[in-house]
Amino acid sequence: MVLYSIVVMMNGYGWLRNVKYRQPYCVKVSVIVAARNEQNGIGDLLKDLSRQRYPDLEVIVVDDHSEDATAIVVKRWAERDHRIKYFTLEEGSGKKSAVSYGIERAGGEIMLFTDADCRLGAFWIDRMVRPFQNDQVHMVLGPVMLTAHQGFFSRLQKMEFSSLMGFTGGMSGWGNPIFCNGANLAYRKSTFEALGGFKGIDGIPTGDDELFMRKVLKDFPDGVIFQTSQKSVVVTDPPLSWKQFEAQRVRWASKWNYQKTVVESLPAVLIFVIHAATLLMLVTGFWDHLYWYVGLCGLGLRLLSEYILLRGVYFFTRQSWDFVAFAVMFLLYPFYAIYFAFKTLFGDYQWKGRQNKEEEETAPVHSGKRVD
Repeated sequence: MVLYSIVVMMNGYGWLRNVKYRQPYCVKVSVIVAARNEQNGIGDLLKDLSRQRYPDLEVIVVDDHSEDATAIVVKRWAERDHRIKYFTLEEGSGKKSAVSYGIERAGGEIMLFTDADCRLGAFWIDRMVRPFQNDQVHMVLGPVMLTAHQGFFSRLQKMEFSSLMGFTGGMSGWGNPIFCNGANLAYRKSTFEALGGFKGIDGIPTGDDELFMRKVLKDFPDGVIFQTSQKSVVVTDPPLSWKQFEAQRVRWASKWNYQKTVVESLPAVLIFVIHAATLLMLVTGFWDHLYWYVGLCGLGLRLLSEYILLRGVYFFTRQSWDFVAFAVMFLLYPFYAIYFAFKTLFGDYQWKGRQNKEEEETAPVHSGKRVD
C-alpha cells in the first residue's frame, strides 16, 4: 500500500512537470472523426468545430457503415460549412480503417482526433496544436473528462475516469506515457506515414490510440507529451447503463494485453494487487485483528494519495469537486478493480453493434483497405 501511495503521489507531481506551451502556433490542421451510428451526438460536435478559434482547419468525417441518419446530419453541416467534408468508408470496417481512410484524404500537417459524441471548447484546436511548434514533438495527448448530469452513476464514472486522466498526465510528466485516449489526440501526418500507419497492430480490433502511441514512442522516445491546458479538455457523456459501461471498460482494458513493457504493466498489476490485498486483509481480520489495523493504515494512505491526485485533476480541468462520489468510489474500487481484471481476461465485448473481438480480428486493416 505504501508503494501504491508513492506511485499515486508521484503521478500527481508528474502532472505538474508537463511542459506548458503558451505561444500560439498555426499550421493546417485536419480534424478526423470516425463515426458509426452517431446521429444523436455528431451535430453538437460539428457545431463546436465550426466555432473553433483557429484559422486553418478542415474537418473530415468518415462514416463507418452507419445504420442510422449520421450521413444526413453530417451532410447538412457540410452544406453550411465548407470546411466539413463527409466520406463513407469504402472497404474494411472498424475505427483503424476509418482513421486511416481519413488521414489519406487529409490535407493538414497535423492530424487531430476526437469522437463523434464529444463536446469541445472554442480554443481546443489552438491549445492542442501549440506543442507542435517544438519539432521534437510527434504526438500530443489531451485530457478527456466525463459529464456528470445524468444521475449518481455518471458521477461515479466521472470520478473513476478522472483517476485514469491523472495517471495519463502524471506518467507523461515523467516522460513515460502509458495511456492515451482517441477522443483527444493529435500527431503529425508525416509521423503516421513514416511509421507505416497501423501496420503491425492492424490485426488488433482496438488500440488506434494507445497501440499507435507505443509505435511512436519506440522511434521517438521523447516525442509524446500531454497537454494540461484546461482549454484543451474534451468532454463526453458516460455510458447510461451498467451493460454499456462494462463493455466500454473491457474494450479499453483489452488494449493493455498487447505489447506492454514491464514499466507499462506495473500500474495495472499494482492496482490489482493492492485492492486484492485490501479485501484479503478485511476477511482475515476476523481471525486476527492485526490485519484490520494494517488494512486501515493502508486505506488511510490510499485515501490521502488518491484525494490529492484527483483533487488536482479536478482543479486543473476546472471541474467542481464531488466529495460524495469520491468517497463511494474509494469504498467500491477494490471490488471494481478485481471484477474487471477477471472480466478482461475471460470476457468479450460488444461495441457499436459489433459483437466481439474474434469477429473483428478476421478483418485486419491498413490505410483504409482490407488486408487479406
